[in-house]
Amino acid sequence: MEWSRLRYFLGVIRHGSLSRAARVLRISQPSLSVQIRLLEDQMEEKLLIRTPRGIRPTAAGLLVKSRAERIEREFQDLHEDLRLERFEEPTVRLGVQPLLAACFLPIRLEAARKLGEKIRVEIIERANALLPDLLHQREVDGVLMTRTQFAPPGMEMHNLTVSGYAVFSRQSSLIRGRKSWRLIELLDRPLVIFRDPAGIDQRLLDLGQKTGVRPKILFSSDQILSVIELAVRGLGWAVLPRLVSGMARARGLVSAPLREPDLSCQAVLVLPKNPSREPTSSLLRQLCGVV
Repeated sequence: MEWSRLRYFLGVIRHGSLSRAARVLRISQPSLSVQIRLLEDQMEEKLLIRTPRGIRPTAAGLLVKSRAERIEREFQDLHEDLRLERFEEPTVRLGVQPLLAACFLPIRLEAARKLGEKIRVEIIERANALLPDLLHQREVDGVLMTRTQFAPPGMEMHNLTVSGYAVFSRQSSLIRGRKSWRLIELLDRPLVIFRDPAGIDQRLLDLGQKTGVRPKILFSSDQILSVIELAVRGLGWAVLPRLVSGMARARGLVSAPLREPDLSCQAVLVLPKNPSREPTSSLLRQLCGVV
């Protein structure tokens, strides 16, 4: 029996759809259907059925699924052991949300080097919603994301405070006219907002309702670079995590802290609960500064 057919079979069950599984597994849907049919011919059993809620395994399919998952774990553990032997430095694979890959990980890698830790990091950057698939397919040892609602259940999770927030603009005299700013003091300023889990835009709208001053949110995006570029062009003041300060300064922006006691950029490190993966999980906890 070919392992690839079992892998395709598990993919269909996990995604509940041939089309979704085909996209994730990077195979055409007709080819995937052929592989499933060949597997059923080999097993001489019907393994999958269509239901109103998607494709589900039959009783025979559940047995094959259980054995296939066991084979998958053994195969991936073997692959991991071989991978760790390939380099003198310990190697970890991390799925990361792009903001954290660009700004947070370099800080953590620098700290690890100063402490004498030698860790080789292989990074796969994906949007928050796509990171759980990397974990399920064992393509990474853990994921680092900013939107905790996408974190898959049944995993080991560590909440991290990545940074506070600041106000960024080209107008240095205005920005630095105060040692720090409050959100309520920004209501009459033209703003470009980073739309992230802290919900800056909603907080501003709530403040506007309380004070009767409608905030001037000209633009919002979940992409840091887009927000910085608009601020560089003078289209508004940017409200961003302080960890992007170096990137913003390089583009000619100045900043002042945003003083809100309950406002911080949060991230979560997600690791599988698997004793055999503990050495790798321990390296990732050290890398991300988990105490």
